[in-house]
Amino acid sequence: MIRGKTILQVLGIYAAASWAVLEVVDVVTERMGLPEWVFPFALVLLLIGLPILLATSVVQSLLSGRSGGDSGGEEMEESVPEAAGRLFTWRNAILGGVLAFSLLFGLAGLAVLLKEKVLSPDEAVAESAVPAIAILPFVVRGDGLDVWREGMVDLMSTNLDGAAGLRTIAGRTVLARWKEARADERGGDLDTALGVARATGASYALVGSAIAGGQGMRLTADLYDAQTGEALGDVQVEGPADSVFVLVDRLSVAAVREIATTGGVESVSMDLAGVTTSSVDALKAYLEGMSFFRRSDFPAAAESFSQAIDADSTFALAYLRLGDCYGWMEGTWSGLQREAHHRAALYKEQLPRRERILLEADLSVTARRLVGLEDLREYVQVHPDDADAAFMLGELYLHRGHNLPVSREEMERVFTRAVELDPSFGPYHSHLVDVALWTTPDSAYVAGLMADARRASGGSADPLMLALAFGGDSARSWALARLDSVPANDLTGLNFGLRHPRYWDSFELVQQAAYRRAEEAGISGVSPDQVREVAMFFASTGARQAGQVGKALDYINDSAVDGSYSTCFVSTMYHSRLPVPAEVLERYLATDRIENRGPRSLGCLATYAIEQNRVGDLKLLKAAIVEAGDQAATEGESETVEYVAALLEVIEGYRLWRSGDPAAALPLIEDNYRTADAGIARLWIGQIYADLSRPAEAVKWLGSMWGHQYTTIAYLELGRAYEALGEPEKAVVAYAEFIEAWERGDPEVQPMVEAARARLEDIVRERG
Repeated sequence: MIRGKTILQVLGIYAAASWAVLEVVDVVTERMGLPEWVFPFALVLLLIGLPILLATSVVQSLLSGRSGGDSGGEEMEESVPEAAGRLFTWRNAILGGVLAFSLLFGLAGLAVLLKEKVLSPDEAVAESAVPAIAILPFVVRGDGLDVWREGMVDLMSTNLDGAAGLRTIAGRTVLARWKEARADERGGDLDTALGVARATGASYALVGSAIAGGQGMRLTADLYDAQTGEALGDVQVEGPADSVFVLVDRLSVAAVREIATTGGVESVSMDLAGVTTSSVDALKAYLEGMSFFRRSDFPAAAESFSQAIDADSTFALAYLRLGDCYGWMEGTWSGLQREAHHRAALYKEQLPRRERILLEADLSVTARRLVGLEDLREYVQVHPDDADAAFMLGELYLHRGHNLPVSREEMERVFTRAVELDPSFGPYHSHLVDVALWTTPDSAYVAGLMADARRASGGSADPLMLALAFGGDSARSWALARLDSVPANDLTGLNFGLRHPRYWDSFELVQQAAYRRAEEAGISGVSPDQVREVAMFFASTGARQAGQVGKALDYINDSAVDGSYSTCFVSTMYHSRLPVPAEVLERYLATDRIENRGPRSLGCLATYAIEQNRVGDLKLLKAAIVEAGDQAATEGESETVEYVAALLEVIEGYRLWRSGDPAAALPLIEDNYRTADAGIARLWIGQIYADLSRPAEAVKWLGSMWGHQYTTIAYLELGRAYEALGEPEKAVVAYAEFIEAWERGDPEVQPMVEAARARLEDIVRERG
């Protein structure tokens, strides 16, 4: 205890103890990845504790007679209230401090868990979500009713989701489990149907039938507790065959009322026609298209969706799925995909919430702005059984990864989840293969994933990919000889999968083949010249990632891409610590002609001006960016206005960092880089965290510089960050990746490679 100490002694002891506590808090926060608010909260607790400690010191001094040591001390002691003497004790003060810091770290730990839950929604399980109901394929009897067998799964799932606290298991997941159980072969009996429902994690199961008679139709639904098999009730509706919308709405409401046990259910209302179409012909064509779509028969599905649109030109769902078909047939460049999704966006208010969320994500894949991410993450967390949503989250991570700090593990998780939910859908496998190619040189593992994809989709360019990625001389020669004869669309898949420096030699030859065969590409809305530009973009980027500066510059010199791309490409090379010749830097990054530059190009010039300490040039460039923003405001281009504002903040953050103030720079860059679409800024953020001696945060950002936005120098920085964290094994992996990427690079990059190799060998030797 501190009994009998003077106030000055107590203050000295408290100051020393506070310093020690803050040091511990700082270390624990860094190592455990706790929120940044932990440190300031700890400081606040210590400040609150100071007056309590002083009061305790005074009270205890009075009670111990230390006020003067004579009889006056007894009078002083008597003046201390009995309650204060019991409250302000050294024991209570110490226990209170321990309790306060225990609560602080407990809340911090809870925050970390909740954050991880949001960032990894695919790990949620159906059993922990709100009650779910699985709609099983209907039994159909009567002419012309086959389309309703799977169609009712789609319709009822759409209609029931969110009603009276229920959620529906995604129709795709139900049908995938149905197929796995071979339910059709077994007659679709009740036990099999309930087993399928249990396999989806549903709490309830709806087993229904559609029967035609004369001019009418009867719909029935039997409801069960999926886990126990207990019958909960049955409902039935009937009416004219051409009033299917009304019938489905009535059946849905009746089913919810049968299940629900709480009040307020009578107010449940549904309007299926309002979120799909009022045309029965359009609906039947759409449901037929969905049956083809689930089987990866995209040409047939596109034909059906087009028929649905012919019957109802405002049918948003049909436009959405038609665009998806063109995307899978022609790739993300498809003009027909863009057109269909544009039409879907015009009528998106018709769409159910799920489809609106998926549409926003779909549009973000090819748009400059990343929108809808948080809504999609939330939806996936609440609907962990929805394969489409999990896959679309992966699509955002993959195609918009330059705007997100996404780890390989997280991206792999969401794609794996989609495949687990519906292994029969070929496209779900495709990006899982891409991630594996980017992540591991394990040919057997990649070949296994490709075999799964082939079984689901019925064929692909697997042999070519395997030979180009992992084959020996003879296999690679065989593959290269076929680049001019395989379907031109297969080259797109090779472009994507081989985008890692370890495959650079093959990747370059694929780009050259794509360039030669631009006339055959057959992508709607894309000219042969545009195909050639993209091939040159891929080739120049691949050379940069492989540390081949001269070749990268040759490709951009030979290409027809615009000046903005060339300017920012050279700027990225410079920021990636590639040895770009001084005359090349001056040629592309000198501030001599800015009048015809766009904001993006001006931003790239500005960061170089900062590096060269050209204050006057920087002032001119920022003024030109501001002028572009003002012009955009005059023309009502709000997105450009936001982009310019964010870009200016990122530039200022970069200036502060390079001026020696990383703490002030960090929020400006981190809060604005996404809106400014500044992918290279993720590298800066990781480097700034390292400068601030916060290696855990540095690892998060540096470890995200992979995939088709691969930035090789990040792995050298990542190795150093892992060393600072005391994780030498991970540092070795990072250094090895950097060495692998640049070991065949230009002679000018080899000193960095050798330094990384020496450090790797030192770590291995130190570890024994």
